[in-house]
Amino acid sequence: MRFNTISSLMLAALAMLVTTSCMSSSNDDDGRKTSVSMFNFIEPLGGGKLELTKGVTEFEFNYTKKLVSVDVKTLLAGSTNTPFATGPMAMTASSDGYHFSTSTVQGARAKGFTGIYDSRVGALAYDFEVGDAYRVHTVNNLAYMFTTTTITSGSDTNKSDKMGFVFDLGTTGTVTLGLSSFGLDTSDAVPYLEYRGIPYTMVDGSGFVASIDKVEDTQHYVGCTITNVAATVEQYGRKATLTFDMDGRHVVMQGNMFGSNFNK
Repeated sequence: MRFNTISSLMLAALAMLVTTSCMSSSNDDDGRKTSVSMFNFIEPLGGGKLELTKGVTEFEFNYTKKLVSVDVKTLLAGSTNTPFATGPMAMTASSDGYHFSTSTVQGARAKGFTGIYDSRVGALAYDFEVGDAYRVHTVNNLAYMFTTTTITSGSDTNKSDKMGFVFDLGTTGTVTLGLSSFGLDTSDAVPYLEYRGIPYTMVDGSGFVASIDKVEDTQHYVGCTITNVAATVEQYGRKATLTFDMDGRHVVMQGNMFGSNFNK
């Protein structure tokens, strides 16, 4: 497998997929504000199809006081808008990130808001209910940097925790797959590989599945076409498994959005 020098454009694309936002100081006790495009898994409480939408959320972090405020501008589930604000919430460090929650919000019918933030990789997620109609599970990206990758070739098996993968959703029922720091051999890694046009289907109560028989990387590197591609995104975006074949090897990647040992 041979690689050319990756372009700065591809590195910028990966950074955009993984972090989704930039923070700017408000000069108020180390306050930081950021506006983030989020993926929303909309679960009907009375039964029905899981729906995936996008919306914008504003976060304001105060690291000095360990506080975070959340302002959900728009969240669409069918024709339902649910803008609301939480007010300041205490951030408590746990094994997988900062946790925060509130039982009441300002506006709409949202309730039971809980969230988590991992500052190491910029991962954000929160959950809440809208009246008795919906349960909403929201993540800022579908990036999995805490992974175990198993590569099998015949009787040889190699494992690595240095690789990551990320999904971005297209507008025609397809997903784009990105592989971060991927290599079939330890000395043969590339910063980013991208595969477009993989069809996906929603799975009620879980997330979505995506699969395709064969797809080439957009960079057209030698030996990087993947076949028998299958991906399962579970826990409403927080966990994923990806399998495929590349250049005579079978690859299994198991990933989590949030890792352990955050508060060590």
